[in-house]
Amino acid sequence: MSLKSRVFDTADGRPNILIIVSDTFRRDNMACYGGEPNRTPALNRFATEGTVFKRFYSCSFPTVPARADLLTGRIAFTRQGWGPLEQSWGTVAEVATESGYKTMCVTDVPFLMRSGFGYDRGFSDYIWVRGQPDRLHPDSAADVVGLRRTEADHCAPATMRLAAEWMERQAGRKRPTPFLLVADTWDPHEPWDAPPYYVREFSSEYEQQEVPYPAYAKLGAAGAAAEDVALGRAAYLGKTKMVDHWIGHLLGRLDVFGFRDNTVVFFLTDHGFYFGEHGYFGKSIGWRIGPVTEERSAVGEMGHSPLYEEVCHIPLVVRAPGIDPGEIDGMACIADVGATVRDIVGAEPLGEGRSLLAPEGTGLHAPRTFTVTSWPMHLPGERTRSVDSAERAFSGFMPMTVTTDRWSMLYSSGEDPVELYDLWHDPAQMTDVAEAHPEVVGELHGLLVSFLEDASCPAAYLAPRSVLPARFAATDGAVSGHDGLAVTPRGEDLVADG
Repeated sequence: MSLKSRVFDTADGRPNILIIVSDTFRRDNMACYGGEPNRTPALNRFATEGTVFKRFYSCSFPTVPARADLLTGRIAFTRQGWGPLEQSWGTVAEVATESGYKTMCVTDVPFLMRSGFGYDRGFSDYIWVRGQPDRLHPDSAADVVGLRRTEADHCAPATMRLAAEWMERQAGRKRPTPFLLVADTWDPHEPWDAPPYYVREFSSEYEQQEVPYPAYAKLGAAGAAAEDVALGRAAYLGKTKMVDHWIGHLLGRLDVFGFRDNTVVFFLTDHGFYFGEHGYFGKSIGWRIGPVTEERSAVGEMGHSPLYEEVCHIPLVVRAPGIDPGEIDGMACIADVGATVRDIVGAEPLGEGRSLLAPEGTGLHAPRTFTVTSWPMHLPGERTRSVDSAERAFSGFMPMTVTTDRWSMLYSSGEDPVELYDLWHDPAQMTDVAEAHPEVVGELHGLLVSFLEDASCPAAYLAPRSVLPARFAATDGAVSGHDGLAVTPRGEDLVADG
């Protein structure tokens, strides 16, 4: 019996849906993705009960564009940046509410309702937890931080606790209305300010010293020395463990209320983070522009910021009643979670997202043969405001990453370098093999162009990305459709290894 045909113990027989999002959550925080088991014990238990998607990727990067993918089931980066949700796009909350679901979002992500962004659109109700910082408005965050008395007052604990309390209020009736609940925390995003007892587990030298913001720079730059990275990583892991504890609280309360057998639970993030990998400390370069002063009026700069596996390859675990635990090796992206919610509530497909519910049978599946991860489409010199409201200009074309089962290609424009990595033999992406495999570069670029066209990329942004550097141009072979790339079984070679 498929998930959609099964009758659940709710008012109309459809399952509840719980989506848990933890920002900036590296996949190696979890044991099922190769992490140390002490980092996230609650999520490790959850992973043994659900389906682990081993090749799940971010699509629109970073925080706000990723939420657009999740909450609409569409690919956002070709059509909007860090800004208001496109008014013409329907949201999964709208279709769930219209179909009879009770819908709620509890979040401490500070951008989703600010400045008319409208990411609350469609929810029956919405709770915003104050306290996450905007470094251009430090007094606002300080006002809330000053009220903290216990761990429960931190942002992630408050978000998960309030989500659990809302869920408790739905548990009063024997056959309650099915619900869609999104519990979305910006933690463990910086500032890495978890209570010290969490951090000490990961650093014996931690003495409650101030943990600075990551430098968002190459290693060796100011604020990106080895000791800065080590302290930052320990503090990050401490905050991650706090997040895990409170996600465990939410999942435990789900069981207490008797919802476990009636609820499909998703856990995912928007992107990862670099702690020295590829020479970076941060998820991008040039994000920071220094301390705020009355005299500063210059526009900051967004530097060339590649999206390697540590940032774009992210966790997804789905626990669905009646579906046995296991792993799926195929590929999927964040927009597919939004498409799956539409599928569960009985809405028609919309946009580029693809449902994770298997078209036949009772299980889940990975619907893609490749993914694309990208910053919003900008031209050099265009400006954006994001995270801390500071204005920044893009110094060049931002890289996008095309990933298949075997290959990862980082591409910016026809005038910029191309990087290619063989993930079967080089999962850490240490050796660029683009020059050795120009035919692979050409084929992946063809997939990218086809993807951008299908995702309604405006011509002005598509044109400079439709060409390869001259040395690869002869091999550029656009394919028709998204599934044209021949991926051989793991262990067999497409081409000779370089």
